[in-house]
Amino acid sequence: MENPYFVGREVLIYTSTMLKTNLTLLLLLALNVTLKAQTTEDEKAIIQVIEQETLDFTQMPFSEVAKKHWVLDEKTFILVNDEEREPRVLRQEDMLANSELAPQEKMTVLKENYIITVVGDMANVYCQQTVTHHEYNSVQRSHEVRTMQKVNGTWKLHNLTVLNYK
Repeated sequence: MENPYFVGREVLIYTSTMLKTNLTLLLLLALNVTLKAQTTEDEKAIIQVIEQETLDFTQMPFSEVAKKHWVLDEKTFILVNDEEREPRVLRQEDMLANSELAPQEKMTVLKENYIITVVGDMANVYCQQTVTHHEYNSVQRSHEVRTMQKVNGTWKLHNLTVLNYK
C-alpha cells in the first residue's frame, strides 16, 4: 500500500519548486522590463543630445558646441575620413580653439538608422547622416560612430568618427 503522505510530499515539493521557478522567471522578466525601460530612456536622451548638438553646430561657434555637448579631456577626439581628403583629427584643444560658425547655408540634416548600445554610463552610437546642401544642390553622406558618457546624469559626446561616402 502506498504512503499518501509521501505522494503528497512529492507534490508539495514539486509545487514549491514550480512556484520558485515561476517567481524567479517573473522577477527576471520584471528586471528585464526595468532595464529595457531604462535603456529606452537612455536611448531617447542620447538621440536628443546628438540631434541638439547637430542643431547647435549650425547656430553657434564650434568651441561653444564642444563646451555644451562634449566631455573635454585628453581622450576627446573627432576623426573625419573621406575619399577626397586626408583624414583629419580634432582633439580637445582644437575643438576649443575653433570659434568659427558652421557655413550659414540652407541645408537639411537627416540622421537615421541608429544603433545604440548602453552599458552603465557609457554608450556606443552608430547612425547614418545625410546632409543636403540646397544652395549647391549636393548631398553628403556619412557613417558616424560616437562614444558617449553619462556625466552627472547628462549624456555627452566623448569621441566621434565620421566616414564620409558618396
